[in-house]
Amino acid sequence: MLDNASDLKDLLSPPGNRLEMLDLEAIRGTFELFTSVAILTETARVLQTKFDWSEDKVREAIQDISQTATVLRPLPILFEESTISGGIIPIPPAPAVFNQ
Repeated sequence: MLDNASDLKDLLSPPGNRLEMLDLEAIRGTFELFTSVAILTETARVLQTKFDWSEDKVREAIQDISQTATVLRPLPILFEESTISGGIIPIPPAPAVFNQ
């Protein structure tokens, strides 16, 4: 798990580009990379504000990550009326279901 502020600093600083190495290993299938829209949004913000990346460079980086990683999106929470309690209750999602 990577924390945007501190880990991005380590991954982007010399020597070498460890971020590119991680990307290559994910493509090779050494490990699976998962992210979310919220994490990508925060990563874009950090790259622009803390690393002074241009909007185009940030867009390219986020697109690259999105193509390599599985982007998890939260499932909507559905509700149904309960005949037992007389109120509205959430319907739990099916187990192990990811909306990709």
